[in-house]
Amino acid sequence: MTLGDKIKKYRMMKDLTQKELGQKVGFSSATADSRIRKYEKDLMAPKSDIRAAIANALDIDIEAISDINISSFADIMYLFFELEEKLGMDIEKKDGRTYLSFDDHNQDIQTLITYMNLWKNQKQISGTGTEEQKMDYHIWKSRFLKNTREYFDSKKKEIDDKYAASSKAAAKNEPYANKSSEITLLLRKMTEAGLTITSAFTNTHNTDDGPGFTFIVNELLTPISKEAEALFTRFYAELNHFRSLGAEVTEEIQMIENALTITYHIPVSSFSVIHLQFQRFLEHWNNPEKENEFFRDSFEGIFEKEIRTNFINIEEEITRHAKIKNG
Repeated sequence: MTLGDKIKKYRMMKDLTQKELGQKVGFSSATADSRIRKYEKDLMAPKSDIRAAIANALDIDIEAISDINISSFADIMYLFFELEEKLGMDIEKKDGRTYLSFDDHNQDIQTLITYMNLWKNQKQISGTGTEEQKMDYHIWKSRFLKNTREYFDSKKKEIDDKYAASSKAAAKNEPYANKSSEITLLLRKMTEAGLTITSAFTNTHNTDDGPGFTFIVNELLTPISKEAEALFTRFYAELNHFRSLGAEVTEEIQMIENALTITYHIPVSSFSVIHLQFQRFLEHWNNPEKENEFFRDSFEGIFEKEIRTNFINIEEEITRHAKIKNG
């Protein structure tokens, strides 16, 4: 499908004439229809600013009217080859069907996996059914990135609305953590209270080196207990304290294996000590042998010594990191 075909497709989905679309883009009444006609017939390619205006007028993602033009099976094959080389895509045969698959646990493609999960869910909801549902599905696809951002932003807002006020109150009643080991212990307490938490040391396109702590969104919005809610409130307050000290803490929402998650990235490389200590606790927590009294006592002795002797001063490290980053 050419660029012109795509513009025409989405214009007709919005039930607009060429002239109406041209006027929404900002062309004069005298030239509006002829300009859009030339674009749709691929007689003229819109410049980047005009393409953005067309996407805005149609309320679609600008990516929906990209220059990608797949016109043959050979084009598709070379696209598959590129996906294999860049993203580790694999090909499988099963029960008379051919499958293209990706590794859900590949950290480099977590955003792609999220997008594919959202697509799968939406297709199940509205991809088949009445003609109206099918049209809604096409409209959803045309503004996929906008829909995704709006959905994720709404979930972030729900979490903020739930914890912002109570975290401020918690900060007044209890001093902020001074040592990294206090954050490690807080993460442990949240896990023991029933919250599902994972940790990774990350260096992605949108964050510097530092640990990321991942929670399940639904567990934060409907906590299993008052204890779990109070503990995350404390963690939320600590994150805001990190920001006040100069750390550029960010949130990232993903959907992996049908669970919506939020990861709080702390871009301070020396905070890796928290990640490592918490990882060791998680390995113990997820090991069936933790119920063995000897095994448990051995771990607790090692863990207690680790957090007592291996820690950093939070304020000093965030301040030092900010100075290095700012030159």
